[in-house]
Amino acid sequence: MEAQPAETSSVKGLTTETSASSTSPKVLIIAAVVCGLIAMVAIIIAAFALSKQSSPSITIQGKQRTLQAPAAQSSSVGGSQNTNVNTKLADSNRIWLVATGHGSGAYGYIDNDGFLAGAYTDIIDAVCTEAGMDCRIVWDKYSNCYFSEPGQHSFGGRGLHGRWYDACTGWYATVERKHIFAFSKPFFKPTLGYFWVKLGNPGNFNHNDITGKKIGFVDGWFTNEKCMARWTSVKGSLLPKSGIVYVADYNEMYQAIQNNTVDAGFVASGSGLLSNGTLTRLSDGFGCATTGAGMMTRKDSGFNKAWNVGFEKLVASGRFKKLCDDVREKHKNLGELSDCTEA
Repeated sequence: MEAQPAETSSVKGLTTETSASSTSPKVLIIAAVVCGLIAMVAIIIAAFALSKQSSPSITIQGKQRTLQAPAAQSSSVGGSQNTNVNTKLADSNRIWLVATGHGSGAYGYIDNDGFLAGAYTDIIDAVCTEAGMDCRIVWDKYSNCYFSEPGQHSFGGRGLHGRWYDACTGWYATVERKHIFAFSKPFFKPTLGYFWVKLGNPGNFNHNDITGKKIGFVDGWFTNEKCMARWTSVKGSLLPKSGIVYVADYNEMYQAIQNNTVDAGFVASGSGLLSNGTLTRLSDGFGCATTGAGMMTRKDSGFNKAWNVGFEKLVASGRFKKLCDDVREKHKNLGELSDCTEA
């Protein structure tokens, strides 16, 4: 065939050629744009993947730390891998609120600078650190953990029930409390409840017969009227409402005894106010607790499970015994402490 003649434009004599290949530049441009978009998406995905951390980020005692997973190392014994790495960690995003009070001698008090101090704060710090728990101490009244009213069954405090915090510190498990709350492994052994009177017992208080007497109790504590009622060898131990006086803490108990608001107080040993020679202890004591002092929580809480892991590690390593010796010496001017548990 002969070549097609050129088609002449009528505009200023311009000449164009008509060909099947006239649309190919458009196709090439579209293909280039699509390839470019695909490349950009691939780059974005790659950058996002590289930016993600390959190791967990955890929070221990309020400080953010990142642990790098170590490469496996061969042991010189049997070629086994080195597993001497602590990889069991608590939830890094969880902050645990732990309540404690003061006015309980060496267990808990306000120091000269206005800060909470005592055996409980030292134990909280040590166990939470060992367990990888981010714990924050919250001061509150003991009655917001557990509450008592004369002549009534004691009941759970609004602070613990209302989720103001996750745990209350240093509470002994009792028959009544187990109906309401759960308890961690104890760190102090159970102690006994005693009658306490003015120095020298000037009122001749007879601890074998308390009929018609007013007895003081610390609000919410395990040495309560219900425990007293079980002390059947003491005549009159089932007290009428008029014979029951609740006070806020050991300080108020001391004042109630000294100003004759009560004939005697029924509390455990361990407070500097009650064991420094300013009062007299009567009777051989009576057991009110089913286990020693530990952490008290709601029954739906995961606190005790995490706490027990750290506590067991401290005990197994021998460091809990050293901690007990240290806190006993550190706070000895504020009174006695119960014996520490061993497991």
